[in-house]
Amino acid sequence: MSTVNFPFDALSRHPDTEAQNLFAFDATDRLLVDTAEEAIKAAAEGTVVIIGDRYGALTLACGHLGARNIRVHQDSYTAVLALAQNYRRLAESLELPADLYEDMALDAALVRGARVVLIQLPRDLRQLDAWARLIASYADPDVQVFAGGRVKHMTRAMNEVLGRYFGSVRASLARQKSRVLSATNPRDDLESAGEGEGLTKTYNRDLDLWVASYPGAFADGKVDIGARFFIPFLQDEANLPTPSMSDATPLAVDLGCGTGLLAVALTRAHPHLRVIATDRSAAAVASTKQSALLNLSSDQLDRLQVKRDHGLSEQPNSSVDLIVLNPPFHTESTVSSAASDLLFDEAARVLRSGGVLLTVYNSHLHHRHTLERVVGPTTQLGRNQKFTVTRSIRSEVAAETL
Repeated sequence: MSTVNFPFDALSRHPDTEAQNLFAFDATDRLLVDTAEEAIKAAAEGTVVIIGDRYGALTLACGHLGARNIRVHQDSYTAVLALAQNYRRLAESLELPADLYEDMALDAALVRGARVVLIQLPRDLRQLDAWARLIASYADPDVQVFAGGRVKHMTRAMNEVLGRYFGSVRASLARQKSRVLSATNPRDDLESAGEGEGLTKTYNRDLDLWVASYPGAFADGKVDIGARFFIPFLQDEANLPTPSMSDATPLAVDLGCGTGLLAVALTRAHPHLRVIATDRSAAAVASTKQSALLNLSSDQLDRLQVKRDHGLSEQPNSSVDLIVLNPPFHTESTVSSAASDLLFDEAARVLRSGGVLLTVYNSHLHHRHTLERVVGPTTQLGRNQKFTVTRSIRSEVAAETL
């Protein structure tokens, strides 16, 4: 159990509703705060940094221990919103100040001069490598790094990654199936991490597309096989919606854009479309912007907007003509349709009557019934051994069921 007197149970996952039975904290949050407690209390104002806080447990618990002007980076915009809402709900009862934390980008300013860094370990080793290099390059020479994770997801490779950048890496004893890696003594023989650190660029000859990817973005710089199967269907004019009566330029959305390949393919193939690429991941949004720069002309770039958003929260009802979607098939580490179902609901909300949702999904998931019910009449455009592509037309009948 945690020795720090912080009300973890009071935290909420909202607005993340992908799975209501999941908690807003876990044993790793507790163990990280307990392990780093003395360092947090001793740290000067503005020298505590948190990377990967999911719903605010680490940030608010550090504030409860006296940390101020905490610098925080969360890749997920959903997590950013959850931390902000938990802070607003709990600030008064916990006597937390207005300057408790600042949401920051993943760059040198985030970690410059840091004395204490708390990390929720990512599963992507390339992402951990980028974080460790950034910290070692810009944090205080006496920085203490505490990186925690669930034992079942941790590997010795994580120790090795931290060992590339720090002279000392130690593992704690496991507690409640969690463990913390503590790293100190950043190596002084490293070249400082630069702008664009970790960005990879790969050319796919079959699709004639460049893939740009920052650590943590979906598919790690490759064209995933679902997108490879999907893109030819996006390029076919016959699969797009019929023109609306409005004179407005048709609007398409790549929902959950990842590295932006679907948005790029749409923009290149259909010069009459305006395209929005949106994802909640900061790494995905940054990757999509780079993919767009590599693949599109200046005129095409003018028709593409890249946004970080929680679903389509900033998009009005009945405002979109076309949505393309390659939905996830898991919620955190659990195979689940919850995330996909929420994206289907969002698509149905923002599509105009007669608008089209083009979806690719693992064939064994059988999403077609849900698409019929939530969006409207759904037809299969293609299928192979692993994936199915469908076209759903937004109907008012389906709208009445939402």
